[in-house]
Amino acid sequence: MKAIIDAIEFKRLVDNTKKFVSKYESNKLMLYIYLQVNAETKEVKATAIDGHRVSVEYTTAIEVDESFNCYIKPVIPKITKNDRCVELELVDKKAYITVKDNIMGYKQPEGEYFKVDKMIQDIEAKEPTASIWVDPTLLKQALESASYGYGEAVKIEIRDKKDPILIKRKKDRKDIKLVLPVSVQE
Repeated sequence: MKAIIDAIEFKRLVDNTKKFVSKYESNKLMLYIYLQVNAETKEVKATAIDGHRVSVEYTTAIEVDESFNCYIKPVIPKITKNDRCVELELVDKKAYITVKDNIMGYKQPEGEYFKVDKMIQDIEAKEPTASIWVDPTLLKQALESASYGYGEAVKIEIRDKKDPILIKRKKDRKDIKLVLPVSVQE
């Protein structure tokens, strides 16, 4: 079972999910990025979950010989702007990632992956109470500057699509961060 994927797209897929891989071995499947490769649509889906957050990213493969699922660690062979493609292959119980002459392999863990699709479907079935378009870099910076450290909660308030997002610390603090929305044609 093999898929050929654009190298830059594969790197994006891994980079955008690796921060959601658990650093703790509470559940061994959380230590991996779960890849689902569909031969019919050539869709490649990467999912990572750490117990508090979920990331799902998609790309399209160049070639796929048959559908398969596999697990990889968030460490892959170095990909440069000159690399054209990545070969993802599942052989027996090992997944191999090949970039030019560099090969990395991962023994596949036992167990069934989390029902992330069901969780997302259940959430999307509910009507949103509020939504706003925002620059993710600006939101990230505001959230990071509002944080005391891991485990400290902040409150995010949305009033209207044209009003800024308010980020507040605990209710006994007066600290506030604002992030302005961006205009997007839906």
